[in-house]
Amino acid sequence: MNDRTRHSDPSDSKIDILLTSYLDGELDTSEAQDVERRLSQDGHFLRRMQELQKTWDAIDVIPRADATSSFTKSTLELVIDRAELENYRSKRRLYTWPLRIVALTALPLLVLAGSYYMAKQSQQKPVDQLVMDLPIIENLDLYEVIDSVEFLSMLEENGVFQNDDVYFDGVAE
Repeated sequence: MNDRTRHSDPSDSKIDILLTSYLDGELDTSEAQDVERRLSQDGHFLRRMQELQKTWDAIDVIPRADATSSFTKSTLELVIDRAELENYRSKRRLYTWPLRIVALTALPLLVLAGSYYMAKQSQQKPVDQLVMDLPIIENLDLYEVIDSVEFLSMLEENGVFQNDDVYFDGVAE
């Protein structure tokens, strides 16, 4: 097993945690002594400790940036704005669900009512047309005998249809 395969081993992450705790001074006396004993006996353990120590030393060399008060203030404002936005969105979700349910319920009802109205109107139109055509239908036998439109025009000029106009006006109302 080479060094690269060892680093992918899950036990290496446990070693790193143990060594990091040792470097940070977080271990009690007996645990620290166990780590020191293992460092003197295990070459891999010692190499990993040296690698971590180099990393710690490199981190100590990096200059630390101090956050200005304006940076802190703007960061806090962003966090607060984000929290307010999330609060607004969660409240909006609470109000939009009932509206969606109402809309999804009302939409089929509106379609049903519209369909009923259209069907009712389409059934009424033929009846209205028959009522308007009733005088012609009643006299259809007489109209079949007439040969031309000129004859009808002559009858109208002589006033034969004057009483029918009153009848038609009453039907139209």
